[in-house]
Amino acid sequence: MIRLMGAGAGLLLIVGLSSCCTEQTVTFYRGATAEAPQLPSRVGARLKEGQIQMAAELNPVLFSGVKTFENRNDSAPAMWIPRLQFGGHIYQAVSDTIELGMQVRGSKAEWASPTTVQALELELEGKYVMQWGVGIRSNLSHPDDPLQVSFLGELNLVFREELIKETSYCSEWSDSWSTSCYALSTDLAEEGDKEVGSNLTAGFNAAWEVLPHLHVLGLAALAIRGTNSYSDTVTYNPQEESHPDGRDWDPTPILHMGAGLEFRLRPFVANALVHYPMSPVTALQYGPALSASTGIFF
Repeated sequence: MIRLMGAGAGLLLIVGLSSCCTEQTVTFYRGATAEAPQLPSRVGARLKEGQIQMAAELNPVLFSGVKTFENRNDSAPAMWIPRLQFGGHIYQAVSDTIELGMQVRGSKAEWASPTTVQALELELEGKYVMQWGVGIRSNLSHPDDPLQVSFLGELNLVFREELIKETSYCSEWSDSWSTSCYALSTDLAEEGDKEVGSNLTAGFNAAWEVLPHLHVLGLAALAIRGTNSYSDTVTYNPQEESHPDGRDWDPTPILHMGAGLEFRLRPFVANALVHYPMSPVTALQYGPALSASTGIFF
């Protein structure tokens, strides 16, 4: 009888705490897979009107892997980044000036490392980070010029795996109660949620034909990528507002500077570029990387 009364009192206390508060604070802790910082697909020498290029890509390979940083603030990215990505592209020159195409890239989540030590561990086995998108290339030089300059643009959709752990507690009583509040903690982990995001890349490519069929390449590109903060705290009134989502991805710039070589002898093409992805965010310092492609054009 005493045990029954104690259980009933505990249940009433929980119900009272959950209903007494005019505000509730919710903190979301996150871990998610995300794409590696890649170059645009259509780098290298231009195509002429009507030509098509199809190529396989290794874009990128991070020389030093992903660095795992101590999380000095709650907004540090908590993402699992793969060291390498495979993919491919197909582009057609609809005129001597404009090329249009699409690209796809992917990586096994098991090849990923976290950006911060606090990143929640996902079930990575059998999971993939996939992305696909469309691109445009505007050729700014004459087709017969040995030095060619082009504007590159890409928009990609990214399919990520995400894990969210939620902790919530009462932050304020109603007016008839004390303003201090007992903690009410819940730990809920949502496994296997899919997050669909996007990234945008734009830049300039230069290709100089120093020898027949051999081009020296230079590239500067700025990518705007989604980054998943380690935690986010939201205070809301459950009597007036719905439960907050907690799946915020912040746009973060990544600047690429790179150089390389390309060999083009119709119908074969192959290139390789060393580039350095640079970010203003401490936990997104990737170090040098390599991107390469090989394929045909006709």
